Amino acid sequence: MNQYRAISKLMKDIEEEGIIPPSLFPLIRFYLKMSYGVGYDQGGMDVSAHSKKPVGKFDENNKVIQVYSGIKEAARITHYSRSSLSLAITNGSFFKGYLWKWITVKEYDDADQEFFMY
Repeated sequence: MNQYRAISKLMKDIEEEGIIPPSLFPLIRFYLKMSYGVGYDQGGMDVSAHSKKPVGKFDENNKVIQVYSGIKEAARITHYSRSSLSLAITNGSFFKGYLWKWITVKEYDDADQEFFMY
């Protein structure tokens, strides 16, 4: 089961139980996404500070295109160097036509369901 389907199923189960107020659903969804992002589903990943912070790839309109579990994962999947991505994030500059930055709770909630973290 992929991450999106797993989180959707968990959220549906939580909703059906009715013990948690719907106002908390976005926060629960965020923490579920974060747990996948830092590798709890795989028994943990690299624990360095950058590896634990989700990285977002944004277009020129500041719209989320893709979310990665960390800078190491983003570099591995895109075949860009970690140092280049880190520099772009730190400077808030574009790299390879995209804006790269650390992801926040709001950006997670705004992200299209198709573009979940790897």
